[in-house]
Amino acid sequence: MSLPKMITLNGFVGFTLIAALVAMFGPSFPSLQEHFAISEAQVGLSLTAHFIGTFAGTLSAAFFRRWTLRSRLLTCSVIFVLGSFIIAFAPLWWIFLAGTAFRGFGAGLYFTDINALFAKGFGRRSAAILGLVNAAYGAGSFFGPLIIGLFSGDYRFPFML
Repeated sequence: MSLPKMITLNGFVGFTLIAALVAMFGPSFPSLQEHFAISEAQVGLSLTAHFIGTFAGTLSAAFFRRWTLRSRLLTCSVIFVLGSFIIAFAPLWWIFLAGTAFRGFGAGLYFTDINALFAKGFGRRSAAILGLVNAAYGAGSFFGPLIIGLFSGDYRFPFML
């Protein structure tokens, strides 16, 4: 038993990209502080907002269980992309934080769906595949800071990516 290749690929690519975007926060802190004229403590709230959104998305995933897989994944993607655009173009700090939480919400929904699918979609190999997809998250965590470095610490384009 195995999931379709496109869903499997979606899971691996999605986990890698989400982790890269989360890992971009740290290296972009100086740029965020300068752009929004905020303190180090305030800029740290961006990660808190993301993880609160992720937690809320994970908890609310049960409300979307009656939707088809395609609808759920599309919804996660749209929420995530909209949150990314809000982050990239936010004129005010509180709008940036709201976009971060919104994007985190989409990530939480996505993580729940992919982990649930992979947990049952590969039969006896499910545990190994879950380990691999979460390793893809680890790889993304490595690439995020590199991407920010390519843009000299500017957060706008990489977060929109």
